[in-house]
Amino acid sequence: GGNAETGEDHYGNVFPAFDVTETTSGNCVMKTDQIQTINLMNATSGSNPYVFKCYEHVEANVNGAFGALNDAHYFAGVISDLYKNWYNTTPLKIPITMKVHYGKKYENAFWNGSSMNFGDGDKRFFPLVSLDVSSHEIAHGFTEFNSALVYEEQSGGINEAFSDMAGEAAEFYSQGKNDFEIGADIFKTNGKALRYMADPPKDGNSIDHVSKFEPGMFGTDVHYSSGIFNKAFYLLAKSPGWDTRKAFDVFVKANQNYWTPTATFATAAKGVLQAAEDLGYPTADVIAAFAPVGINL
Repeated sequence: GGNAETGEDHYGNVFPAFDVTETTSGNCVMKTDQIQTINLMNATSGSNPYVFKCYEHVEANVNGAFGALNDAHYFAGVISDLYKNWYNTTPLKIPITMKVHYGKKYENAFWNGSSMNFGDGDKRFFPLVSLDVSSHEIAHGFTEFNSALVYEEQSGGINEAFSDMAGEAAEFYSQGKNDFEIGADIFKTNGKALRYMADPPKDGNSIDHVSKFEPGMFGTDVHYSSGIFNKAFYLLAKSPGWDTRKAFDVFVKANQNYWTPTATFATAAKGVLQAAEDLGYPTADVIAAFAPVGINL
């Protein structure tokens, strides 16, 4: 696994082996009860889990990636374990389906209501299978099955931000640290990221204060209005006595219990405050994290 930016990884050696189903014919299928990984082979649909000869799967280099299928299957396992071990739940109410090598030179990844789909990138990106991007897309499913935040206006910005938080939480769960930069591992340009939680405007588009939000059809794109909650999450995670997991705890609980489909920045922040209170976490720190982005609790 890995790519030219992150370096080559070897599962079962540098990283733990991932779970597969072994057939009587000596083949391994990228499928378990909770996770399946599908090779779309540059198509845009497909449903058969990937099969390889046990136990070593060496995938051809695709646009600088050494094993996008391996990475997708392994990362899905990490993300599934995070929700199980931290929250005693599954990220989705259906098995996780990772569809890799989507389309031709496709520079994006997306959740479509039933599966995660990952393009191979082109000039800007390596294949879009990184741990944080994988967790970001799976979290769109988590949100759909929980608060069902509508993907437009303020609720859409919160939806996007929650997925960015989930990306950072997966890094923290796996590595004990995270960079608060979304998608840095898929960029071919060193030092670049899709979004920067510590400084959202650094990407040239994201906002970091509610006063900068413009509603309406041609208002602020949900990927950029996410900067408001992304910044609050960053500030909370960096507060004394907090870390990325603790901050994610309160946003997960808010998503499960308090956010509504048409939540606004203000009502969703109130939900986060309530979640912190439920968990016995210091509510003053939540209030302090939202104040700099213009949300007064």
